Amino acid sequence: MDDVNVCNSDWSEHSGHLKLVYEKLRFVKLKLNLGKYYYGVWEIVFLGHVVNEQGSRLYPTNLNGHNVMEWQRG
Repeated sequence: MDDVNVCNSDWSEHSGHLKLVYEKLRFVKLKLNLGKYYYGVWEIVFLGHVVNEQGSRLYPTNLNGHNVMEWQRG
C-alpha cells in the first residue's frame, strides 16, 4: 500500500477516522512512513490533482500548455 488519505469535514470526525485507520493498519502489521506523512493539512496534491474542502481539480503544472482532451485520450 502506498497512499492512505483520510479526509473529513471537521476535526472531531477526522480524529475518529484516523484512529480507525491506525487500528486497522496495526492489526495487519503495516507501518506508516513518517517521512511521507502529513497531518492536519487543508489541501493535498494526490495523483496529479489538488484535493481540498472545495473538491478536486487538476494540478496546474500538469497542464503545461497541453490540450487536456488530447491528454485524456492519449
